Amino acid sequence: MKRIHRNTYPFLLLFIFHASLLAFAFYKKPEKKSLLALLFSNIGFAYIFEYIVLNLFQAYRYYPKVLKDRQLDNLFGAILSQAIFVPFTSTFLTAFKAGWKTKLLFGLFFTLVEQLFQKIGVYKQNWWKTIFTFILLPIYFVISDKWYDHLKNGTRFVLFSSLYLCILVTGTTLHYAGAVLGYFRFGLGSIHSWREHFLITPIYAILQAFITIWTVIKGGWRLKVIQILLSSMIDLILNKFKLVKKNFAFPFQNVFLHILMLYVSSLFKDLVIRPK
Repeated sequence: MKRIHRNTYPFLLLFIFHASLLAFAFYKKPEKKSLLALLFSNIGFAYIFEYIVLNLFQAYRYYPKVLKDRQLDNLFGAILSQAIFVPFTSTFLTAFKAGWKTKLLFGLFFTLVEQLFQKIGVYKQNWWKTIFTFILLPIYFVISDKWYDHLKNGTRFVLFSSLYLCILVTGTTLHYAGAVLGYFRFGLGSIHSWREHFLITPIYAILQAFITIWTVIKGGWRLKVIQILLSSMIDLILNKFKLVKKNFAFPFQNVFLHILMLYVSSLFKDLVIRPK
């Protein structure tokens, strides 16, 4: 049995803490569908932020020591932070209508954790400053509050955007898992680096999410067939021009993933567009 690295324990403790906050919010609050839609929206905001700050401009680096490959391990740490720690907390604060003092307190908490992580060597800043975290997090918490209000009020733009973010988050997470498992890797030229992969993958996920949400909103089995064919054609083009290296377990696994995304996206539509 593989021994847990000491770097992993701080991330594990934070996961337990933030997961407990989220579980408590879902236990206490009756509007679970709206909260789930908010959670995915918050994760989507965090994913977009992380793509710009980490993937493009490499503001910082994580060292959770869970995966052997350093780049994959770095992205795993980022996913824990941006898809779990911050969005879980933000959803919790919104659910309980936390005031600005509580928001500032949690902003301070994340700031102190960030400083502690630097001292124990599980996180390193390149050009990012801790003060950015302290300033931006309360703003993020307020955006979560406003977004939730519009979700419950049925604002069309927010409902559509939330559905899109749900699809985008699911697709991006599946693509990360597929890369970790060795199913495929995006890149340019003969050598596909992980940096290239994580620069291209979000663009691919954004495009596929647009195709999927259009199909889900319009409805009908003919459009779903067209969507699967179109998505598969994009995959073939990427493969033809050697922009992706594939190692699928069986020939039509990518087609299966597109069908799965359509099914999951239909569930999201029922969750977001017609919340009960």
